[in-house]
Amino acid sequence: MLTHVIALPSGLPYHRHMIETLIDFKNLEKGRWYRLETGTDLFGQKLIVKRWGSLTSRRGSQSVMPILPNMNPLKILKTELRRRVQRGYS
Repeated sequence: MLTHVIALPSGLPYHRHMIETLIDFKNLEKGRWYRLETGTDLFGQKLIVKRWGSLTSRRGSQSVMPILPNMNPLKILKTELRRRVQRGYS
């Protein structure tokens, strides 16, 4: 369905059903949320999508990083997990 396709800042189409990993974090003290997604765009490129925003408003943003063949996505996710925990997310 076309309603599930969104355009990422990189300009690549991304289908919500192509998400492989989804990790949600919340920091209730600061009223913030953070989400990590790994998946594939419609052209087969592996991606890590980072999304963040406020729990009390619609403010937020996202960052898209292509996973190149020489990159280890598990290592990148572990680094992000460690950062979120250090910053008070659970």
